[in-house]
Amino acid sequence: MNNNRNSMAIAFLLLLLSFGSIAQTGTIKGQINDDNSEGLEFVNILLLSASDSSLIKGNVTDLNGKFLIQSIVPGSYLVQASIIGYNDFISDVIESKNDEVVSPPFILTTGVALEEVTVKANKPFVEMQADKVVVNVENSGVNAGNTALEVLAKSPGVIVDKDNNITLRGKQGVLVTIDGKQQYMFAQDIAIMLESMPAENINSLEIIMNPSAKYDAEGNSGIINIKLRKNENLGTNGNVSTMIRQGIKFSTNNSVGLNMRTEKVNLYANVNRWDWGWAQELHLNRIIPNDEGTSEFDQFSEMDRAGTSHDIKLGLDYNISPKTTIGLLGKYNNGVSEDFNDNMTQIMGQNLPAFSF
Repeated sequence: MNNNRNSMAIAFLLLLLSFGSIAQTGTIKGQINDDNSEGLEFVNILLLSASDSSLIKGNVTDLNGKFLIQSIVPGSYLVQASIIGYNDFISDVIESKNDEVVSPPFILTTGVALEEVTVKANKPFVEMQADKVVVNVENSGVNAGNTALEVLAKSPGVIVDKDNNITLRGKQGVLVTIDGKQQYMFAQDIAIMLESMPAENINSLEIIMNPSAKYDAEGNSGIINIKLRKNENLGTNGNVSTMIRQGIKFSTNNSVGLNMRTEKVNLYANVNRWDWGWAQELHLNRIIPNDEGTSEFDQFSEMDRAGTSHDIKLGLDYNISPKTTIGLLGKYNNGVSEDFNDNMTQIMGQNLPAFSF
């Protein structure tokens, strides 16, 4: 009986250690300079996967041209730097291994001078404004097949952990608003709502690091305002969309929208269903030397998550003037999720630790 208790205690401690190792992440920091080795401020920084160039995280440089990207899991990455008036820069492959990586300074060069030019500029993915950071989601590659929560996790300063808790610069108690309106929902319910919202419905994210005193105490840690796309077409129109994503698990999102707009009145409705799946496998092997030889702990964890959610929105806007609009908005959200975590640990070797209760 005592041996069984010892094995159970060891397995429990190993499970705690495995969660601690999952939480370990790294950082990448660097410097962006111009041709004269002067730091460039507000340069758009994108962290890309080296394997397929998919977006992992975004940020901007500070007033001295420095940048910092946090919460990076081990892997191979590229850093892309861009700002209007300079040529884009893409770094060599950077390896992150749960440590701090300091890249060499990046030099952005100005374009070739021409007698006549036509300037075309798209909004960068990340914009630094006086009082907030704006993430332009619409018409960017990051909105294809992703959810609002996944886009949020790629935004600068935002961390979404494995339990979908949202923190801003490491602080909890973040206030999430939609089109400037507070949702009055528990944090867990907001995460479920964002997990069921397609990124295609989002125009931009506004991240306010230092909100003013007019906001509730809940927003003292920061505010994330989600600005949804609006249909500006007059008359009656509708849309039907379907998204399918196949990874380890299959996910699909289906939505139907209807919009009736005149110059003064806009009536709109949207129905959305989201079926999603997520899976992760973790293999940990520890070999510990001791006086009698070695002890080996071999653990395999299989984690699965699946869910279904429904989102219904019905609204009415009345334009009093070009700058003043009053409206009513009703929303219904219902979601169900299931989590499965299977852990198996093999303990082998000599001089195994003993526990007593």
